Amino acid sequence: MVAVVPGRAWVDEDDVVPFDDPAALWKQVHATVAVEEVLGASDGVVPPEEEVLVAFTLDGDEDEAMAQHQLVNDQLLVLPLLQWEGTDYLPDLWSVGPGNASMVAEVDDDGELLLPCVSERNSDRLLTGLESLEALREAARRPERVIRKEPVGYG
Repeated sequence: MVAVVPGRAWVDEDDVVPFDDPAALWKQVHATVAVEEVLGASDGVVPPEEEVLVAFTLDGDEDEAMAQHQLVNDQLLVLPLLQWEGTDYLPDLWSVGPGNASMVAEVDDDGELLLPCVSERNSDRLLTGLESLEALREAARRPERVIRKEPVGYG
């Protein structure tokens, strides 16, 4: 991460308040992230090659200093990025998804992936077959497959 600045805050789904409003239930910081590599894009939209502006969601009681401390470092990360209608107020803003930060992966010195925002058991389950950056690169080179299943009815 290069820099972190306050974004928006909300008291409910429709009411935006200032970032430092004590009534805020959740808020976002906007982080400028240096991009080393883009692995793929399922929707055909690829982020810029040098830097991207990414929204990270915080609890309402968290502040900018805490986000700066957590996000501004030299850690190599894999960020699953998406754009959605909730960021239409800032067209170049990307979100981490799905599930906010749960799929943000740290890359250790051996190229292994770690999911710091979920439990170890869930991390192992979510990374099955994609335990390393190289495995993720290989998966990104494969053609995308969409499998549609009909819901199973009961009764």
